[in-house]
Amino acid sequence: MDSDAASPQPPQGGGDVVMTDGSSAPAAGGGGGGAAAASSERQVQLDGIDIWFPPNTTEASKQLTIRLMRRTIGRKGIRRLIRKEGADPNLVIRILPKGVAASEVARISVVSILALAIDDPHGAVPFMWVVDPKPDGQEHPREERLMMLPTWPTRQIQMDVLEALIAGGPIGVGMWSANLEAVIELLRSDVAVDGDWLAFMPRRTGVLEKRLDHDYLVHVLAVHQELLEAHPELATEVDQEQCNPAHRLSMINPLPLDGFTHALLDLLSSCGTDLTAANAEGKSPLDVAVSAASLMVFVLCETLAVAEVDRPSPVTNFTPLSLAALYLAGDSEHDYDNIVFKKVLIHRRKNIIRRLLIRGASIANMPNATQEDRERRALAKKEYVVVLNELPFVVMDRVNKALAPQRDAAILMARILPLVEHNDEAPSLPHPPSPSPLSFGPQESAAIAWHIGAFLHEPETINAVFVMKDDTPKGRRLLGVMRHFVTSAATRTSGNREVCGGVIEREDGRQVRIPQLQCFVLGGVDGRRVGLREVVHKLRLDEVRRFGLSGVVKGFNNEAGDEGCVFDWGQLGFVDKEGRFQSLGIQ
Repeated sequence: MDSDAASPQPPQGGGDVVMTDGSSAPAAGGGGGGAAAASSERQVQLDGIDIWFPPNTTEASKQLTIRLMRRTIGRKGIRRLIRKEGADPNLVIRILPKGVAASEVARISVVSILALAIDDPHGAVPFMWVVDPKPDGQEHPREERLMMLPTWPTRQIQMDVLEALIAGGPIGVGMWSANLEAVIELLRSDVAVDGDWLAFMPRRTGVLEKRLDHDYLVHVLAVHQELLEAHPELATEVDQEQCNPAHRLSMINPLPLDGFTHALLDLLSSCGTDLTAANAEGKSPLDVAVSAASLMVFVLCETLAVAEVDRPSPVTNFTPLSLAALYLAGDSEHDYDNIVFKKVLIHRRKNIIRRLLIRGASIANMPNATQEDRERRALAKKEYVVVLNELPFVVMDRVNKALAPQRDAAILMARILPLVEHNDEAPSLPHPPSPSPLSFGPQESAAIAWHIGAFLHEPETINAVFVMKDDTPKGRRLLGVMRHFVTSAATRTSGNREVCGGVIEREDGRQVRIPQLQCFVLGGVDGRRVGLREVVHKLRLDEVRRFGLSGVVKGFNNEAGDEGCVFDWGQLGFVDKEGRFQSLGIQ
């Protein structure tokens, strides 16, 4: 190939002209001017041809084009270049006569790389591979330049290559362009989809801000629904590392919006994706998310049963919590160049440990044989102290959310009731009295409004919003007492003051402190009464004793110590409306 020849001016919009060996020079050849190729590759023979790529064409796309022209790539190589290196399977190149300006060319041949992959077994040279350096009407004869490509070794290899380009091309572009109509049409045309991992999310989602846009992701989800409805088997595909679509989703950083991630995970699961499957390294999707410090840990923890949250790997015997502590220890000791990155990463690792602990992962199932094991346990214990210190605030926040509709309604009705006119006399009387405003005693309208508002309290919201679920002992205990507290607060009190406690002023001017609602009784009708705070602290004390924790703060009545929070769970109950003791049945 004559690399010293002057290159023509690029077509409209500019572009790169690349030799068939990948160097930046005019691509030409033919007769004795074919591109020199490595001995292990077939030589691409071009007869006086320059190849122009569009502006900003990636090196991976150029490599894909050149290797297709040389017939030195197969299905796996195409997948790798497209999926991992970002090659464009829909790339269109321009073919011009070598050394001739675009303005002097009768016809510039525009060819897709998919077309380049099609063999010309009869040597007829498709017309789109012919370029004319001189326009019609000149006295010089036409000088057609022919592009002659080698053929694939077998017809099957050609079919495999074409399928890989099509699968990685139109259907892939349709999916990630969120073009539902295009995907429907392609599916209607029976485009090959198997073996190309179309249900797998791209490894990187944050290159373009648009990829995290809510409206875009809504359409992407619709495309996935259409695709998986037509081909549910895609949800069960695995790659060379035995990773399924859930594993891939767990690798992604940054993670798309929570709503999209939850919906996509539910869709994959409903179509057969195993959310607990082990890959070649023995890692479940949760293990992969922990390793990648991905926020998918939070999504999976809401979806998986506690047995799966704390299940050891069949290869390493590490639970996700053990793995999280291992990575936290490693990242804490690693000397990162970017200090800010290290702080963010460690903060995320700690939050992952906390979420695993909340969802039922147990420190007791972490290895404890070596000094390193004990150091990792210590890291997990430190984060568990943080979890337990935050727990009372989380509990009260969820309780307040459940009582919020009743409180809002009671405040509004307490203002409206005194303004309501009424008439107790029968309207059939000859001269019924005029309507008059309702009259109430002190706090009477507020109490009536509170009882009316009780119809609006929502104890079921606790299950929906609370981070602990009822498939763990502490989750069952905590959810049970929270539901009872909300029901008692809503239906067995005369106002919000009885629920929250506080200081009130009596008629004689003296201030009296009212405790928070104490709706639990220990052991019987005459047993000691305790409130929600005491019960929550009892649960925390159990964990402190179990794992030898230090640093858990009581946070109320500190001067009284922990004595008021010491009891057996079997003692915990309440007194019903008939005055009988009812056990909560907590063991």
